[in-house]
Amino acid sequence: MGTTLMGRFDFSSWTLHMASIMIFGTVWGLILREWKGSSPRTHALNLVGLLILVSSTVIVGYGNHRGMLDTKPGERPTSGNEPVAARIDTREPSPRN
Repeated sequence: MGTTLMGRFDFSSWTLHMASIMIFGTVWGLILREWKGSSPRTHALNLVGLLILVSSTVIVGYGNHRGMLDTKPGERPTSGNEPVAARIDTREPSPRN
């Protein structure tokens, strides 16, 4: 799920993916009124959980942004987890004398 495009930050792909699933699932449940009969305490806990998930997603995104500042302009950060074909040196070999 996008891990191939995240370079050396591919470790955060799973975290962001799972947080997004939980955020959108909870919001969708609120829109469809699945929580209609629940107590105010349950609504409060639901809101706290959403705030924690959204803030953790922002923190991971900010950390990835700060990590990108270490790379040179135009350079794609790599993790070494790219397919072998992406790491093969395609330059012509120098002629032997």
